[in-house]
Amino acid sequence: MIRTIRALLLSGASVLAACGGAQKPVAPPVTAAPKVTIKPRDIVASANEKLQAGKAEEAIAELDTLIEKQPDNTVAIYNRGLAQHRLGNWQKAEADYRTVLAADPKDESAAVNLGAVLREQGKVDEAIKVYEAQLENDEFDGDLLNNLSVLYREKKDYERSIGAIRKLLMRDKNNVDAYKNLALVYFAQDKLRLSQTILENARSMAEEQGKKDPDIFVNLGMIYLGKNENGRAMAAFKRALELEPEHTEANYNIGALALSHRDYDLAAKSYEVVSKALPTSADVAASLGYAYQGQQKLEQAIGALERAWDLQKKAGKSSQDDQVLYQLTVIAQNAQQLDKAKGYAESYMQRNKLSCSAEDFEGFCGRYNGINMMIQMEKEATAPAPAAEEGTKATGRDIFTEEEGGEAEPAPAPEGEGGDGA
Repeated sequence: MIRTIRALLLSGASVLAACGGAQKPVAPPVTAAPKVTIKPRDIVASANEKLQAGKAEEAIAELDTLIEKQPDNTVAIYNRGLAQHRLGNWQKAEADYRTVLAADPKDESAAVNLGAVLREQGKVDEAIKVYEAQLENDEFDGDLLNNLSVLYREKKDYERSIGAIRKLLMRDKNNVDAYKNLALVYFAQDKLRLSQTILENARSMAEEQGKKDPDIFVNLGMIYLGKNENGRAMAAFKRALELEPEHTEANYNIGALALSHRDYDLAAKSYEVVSKALPTSADVAASLGYAYQGQQKLEQAIGALERAWDLQKKAGKSSQDDQVLYQLTVIAQNAQQLDKAKGYAESYMQRNKLSCSAEDFEGFCGRYNGINMMIQMEKEATAPAPAAEEGTKATGRDIFTEEEGGEAEPAPAPEGEGGDGA
């Protein structure tokens, strides 16, 4: 994972003025209240506090106001880009970082972050060009070389990836991140034993430097997964959480393992953390929905899966909608939200060009017709009873008789309360 370097944001400063000598207080004259002028740095500081509190949208609103008045304030523009970055608004973040770099081509933080958002948009070659151009200012810059090694690795250019790391280590032989990235290069080539050895050395090096690095344990966990040692992988991910309880990747992997082992409580707990960190991830929203489904928290499951469906459509990943729509149909039916279930089912059928006759009770058509039957039964149950003919008294036995069409055919029982599985 690319390490995104973020420049320090300006923080507010309080200036205390000390008055010398004790003086007798004098009643001040009545004057108009002085106009309070808010300095730009105070606005940036306020936005910074909101950003640190996870209120990125509020931070953006404050910075927009400042930038409108001071369009050349690159500190504000950078921080707005950072806020957009955290919200996953890659194009807006990219625009702000490019503005900062246009004003100062040597701004390393803006360059590193620009490369990161380009990568998120799949523009790996562009990101590489940004980093290579920035290296002209300092060919041994550790952050740039580490990120370049990641991008080269993603393009499977392992020779250049290792070359970038070796160049970095020529200046900084104790760079823990470099060894972590080197381990990932060998991991990508399925050289798990060598990758594990390098990571163990990185862990020892980090401990000697007094660093608590949860990423090392996450990467060790991935190696254990590659070796089908799920127990050791889970232990490594949990060790990462001891160092950083909100660690996104550790929680993500714990959630995935827990979901696969039907530990829905742990899966939900983990994915709730990840969902806050990655609010625009359709996969995370869907996984959280499946965890809630397993917990029988059907309302929450529907909410999470509806969000996943919306996010998938926005991202153009329509091919993934089918599973989400299918599960929404199942969960809404189990929650007795039959109109919703019917709507989801019809969307699923339309996407898959599926048509169902009223007599078809096999597969998905069976579920769809079962939903329709349940809706009809609800309507009949709430409809007023027909007036009895004069001289007769309606009874339960009189309603369904063999002469009038025989006994009502029961609706097929819904599949398991947890649905068809995630």
